[in-house]
Amino acid sequence: MIKHEPVFNTEKAVEEYEKQDGVPVKYVCTTDIYHSDVPVDVFYRDTPHPEFGNRYFGLFRRPQTDTVMVTNADAVEDFEFGMVVNDKGDWEYSQSHHDYKQFENGSMIDGGRQYIRSSGHHVVWQVKNGEFVKNFDGVEVKNVHYIGKISISDKKYTGNRPVEFEYRLILEYHGNFSKKLKNSEFAFIYFFVVDEKIYKIGQTSGKLSNCMGFYERAGQDDPGQSRFAINFLIREELEKGKCVEVYVKYKKPISISIEGLTEEHEKAEIVGAKAMEKKANSEFKKIKGCYPIWNFQESNNSIPKHISSKYAEYKTKRGKISK
Repeated sequence: MIKHEPVFNTEKAVEEYEKQDGVPVKYVCTTDIYHSDVPVDVFYRDTPHPEFGNRYFGLFRRPQTDTVMVTNADAVEDFEFGMVVNDKGDWEYSQSHHDYKQFENGSMIDGGRQYIRSSGHHVVWQVKNGEFVKNFDGVEVKNVHYIGKISISDKKYTGNRPVEFEYRLILEYHGNFSKKLKNSEFAFIYFFVVDEKIYKIGQTSGKLSNCMGFYERAGQDDPGQSRFAINFLIREELEKGKCVEVYVKYKKPISISIEGLTEEHEKAEIVGAKAMEKKANSEFKKIKGCYPIWNFQESNNSIPKHISSKYAEYKTKRGKISK
């Protein structure tokens, strides 16, 4: 969730402007627009204003007189919002030039729309069509959660069986990534992101930690070729000095009615992961003209030859025959 600190009562403002303009209005954010340290509550309507043509408008107090003013706020889509995770696990941004925010978890953000100064990890968001979205090299994703970055563990494998990699991959979960979300059984789609570009979109139903663990351990256990390949590709990117990160979107279980012979009861079921993955990949292709480069199955491409050869050798070493 993104935390805001509006200047005015935004619910009341929405109610008044919906009544006045006769169209749905929603609050978007609070930020400097035209002047330093003059925060503006920004609102959005789907249709342009019939007289002024803007879809965003803002409410602010004139510093000299404390008068409430209304302004065109369409410029908000041109801004970048650096965000960090606060102590409760929510995203926060610096709303104005000198709005300095610091949290006990070590995160800090400052600069408003003038610049982004932060400590720890920050993620850059933008506003599009009244929603905050994360921009991955031209691919906009809303309601996405940052998990953390991938590195190579410093703990050496101590087992007895042959392995491809003596040091496993490790996903370094961001300090304030929700432990509840990590271990909840939801429908997830996940994104492997290399230097701010989406390289793979996948899905899982169940615990996110289990799914990520499969990728981390590949090359030290008995993975399928796909997991082995992704692990191998991640290592190649890390060797180049690139940053490999993981983001997710999720859908909570839904309650459905289960009917037996004479009785029925409600049960929470995890649904939608595969549909979410298919939709996300389809939208990615529409934007980029191709699927993410590590989505080999969707692209009808073969896994790189040097990796498939390594996998065959690994299966032989492990004493199993690859089908």
